[in-house]
This record gives sequence, structure tokens and C-alpha cells, in this order.
Amino acid sequence: MASNAVENVSRRDYNGFCNLCSKTFSNLQEVLHHQSIRHKDEIKFKCDLCNRGFPSREARNEHRTNGH
Repeated sequence: MASNAVENVSRRDYNGFCNLCSKTFSNLQEVLHHQSIRHKDEIKFKCDLCNRGFPSREARNEHRTNGH
């Protein structure tokens, strides 16, 4: 399911960086991989549209409102 979510995210929705540390990546798949390894303990909430992780419900909700 996660791979389908990644495929459905348009280039407009991908902003090129990890929202937890601001490290830049060339695609969303790399961000998700980075987050799953480097920030696994920080990710408490995930976007149901693109699977990006967020440390708080508020950050996730802001992303969903402004990013999608």
C-alpha cells in the first residue's frame, strides 16, 4: 500500500526534503527510506496520502492541508 501512495504523489506534492531534519533528497521514495531508518522513533503520525512521517498530529495536519 505504501508504494501505491508514493506513486500517487505528484511532483507538486513533493518538496524535496525531510520534514524532520531538512536533509534534501531527489525523490519522495528516498525521503521515506531515510525517515524509516534515521527518524523511526520520531515518527508518530503518517500522512495517509503520501506516507510521510511527522512528529506531531499538528505537523501532519498542516502538511495535509497545505501539501495536498
